[in-house]
Amino acid sequence: LDELRKPPLKVEYFAGIYGRMHRGIRPHPDFITEKSLELLDGIRFAFLCFDDAPAKVKLIGYLEAQDIPFIDVGLQVLKKERGLTGSLRVTRSRPQKRDHFRRQVPLNEDQVPNEYDENIQIAELNALNATLAVIRWKRLMRYYVDQQGEHQSRYTIDGNVIGNEEF
Repeated sequence: LDELRKPPLKVEYFAGIYGRMHRGIRPHPDFITEKSLELLDGIRFAFLCFDDAPAKVKLIGYLEAQDIPFIDVGLQVLKKERGLTGSLRVTRSRPQKRDHFRRQVPLNEDQVPNEYDENIQIAELNALNATLAVIRWKRLMRYYVDQQGEHQSRYTIDGNVIGNEEF
């Protein structure tokens, strides 16, 4: 009940959970803005999981200038007559290959129709997207075999299908 009455910041909440399993987790309850990009100095990898297109463009420019590899996730939800449909996207970018990123990742808020903000029943889609991103990263780190080395994968909700590369 105490957690519900005074909810902690998301970063502190998850640091508490994952800190029980992993050492070295350091939560940073700071929002990254154009003026605070220096907070990222020294990082070796980044996960991007937000949809503010103008802020994302600036952050991507910073990561690319610093030769920092990253994974970006996206979630598109559309309401249809029989329910929700859409897709989840996991796209990686690394110094050796960045040309695909801007073709495949919407960096303009008007590029893709999306009803994400209007549907609260999609927590499981956010969780799946995060899980797919972590699995992709673990393949990069060789915890798992990375047979295809793809730079993008997409899960379609209505067909329960995961595919790789450009669609």
